[in-house]
Amino acid sequence: IPAPGRHQNGTVFSNNTIVTYNILEAAYTLGITKIVIASSIAALGYAYAVLYPSRAIPLQYFPIDEEHPLSPIDAYGLSKYVDELTCASFALRANMTIAALRFPWITLPEDYLNTVRDADSCNRMQNIFWSYIDIRDAVQAIEKALYADINGFRAMYVSARNTLCTRSSIDLANTFFPDITDLRFEVEECQSFFSITCAERLISFVPNHTWQQTLSHASCSSESQDMSYV
Repeated sequence: IPAPGRHQNGTVFSNNTIVTYNILEAAYTLGITKIVIASSIAALGYAYAVLYPSRAIPLQYFPIDEEHPLSPIDAYGLSKYVDELTCASFALRANMTIAALRFPWITLPEDYLNTVRDADSCNRMQNIFWSYIDIRDAVQAIEKALYADINGFRAMYVSARNTLCTRSSIDLANTFFPDITDLRFEVEECQSFFSITCAERLISFVPNHTWQQTLSHASCSSESQDMSYV
């Protein structure tokens, strides 16, 4: 179940955690030792904290990396957190290699135009820090994690290098997260709020697709088609 609110909280939590456990148990029984699971930035706790507006999720710095504490309070984020604990347990039990990829919003190329329009309203995607990953890069991350030379369990953020918003990340952080003063952005542009340094190092993940490139390519293709009819 990809998000809270579509089912009862208990259903969301039990479905996600039991399915993950059963898959890992089956892999253990069959002697499969290399596994990649889809975790989520929701494990951080902020993505769906809006469901509990009286509770504040502690954020310490940007960009967020794997050292940042996880504080999920919603059923979906908690299920992803527990999934990662389950993976760590199986890695210890069976000498498995398990990578949990913390995906942000997975986007399709054909959706970018409307998605970017929504992101530029800024407050509409604050809960996911305007983060995304192109589905082509998501597939690439899974493939690279399968073949990477890593040991045990590792969780890592994977995302595009930039955000979906055209405002600079420093500006967004100062506007929407004024209490967060530890800003570690390397550039003063639209850098992702999630660090992918760990994924770069462990699985050689390199995101190749951005919304700007995709829209530019689509525009050029459209112009070429129009010119062919002149």
